[in-house]
Amino acid sequence: MRVWCLEEWFSAGACLMNEILIRAETLGYHSVMSIIADSNDASGQLHKKIEFEPVGFLQRVGFKFNEWQDVAFYQLLLQNRRNWLP
Repeated sequence: MRVWCLEEWFSAGACLMNEILIRAETLGYHSVMSIIADSNDASGQLHKKIEFEPVGFLQRVGFKFNEWQDVAFYQLLLQNRRNWLP
């Protein structure tokens, strides 16, 4: 799904993440953490595009779609963030 955001079309996830990061910076947060199902390739690619760093991994800790899921932990230090949406 694509949505109109910042006068251009982007994925809904990208627009939502951009807003989360703007708000976190405004509130003075030091970093943002994300925990995603390792099988979610689209989310993993989005986090890497934004320059989140992988910082951890847990095997078979979530149960979704009738099977055990691994989860990956990502972190973004906000002082190192560049604007990634044009």
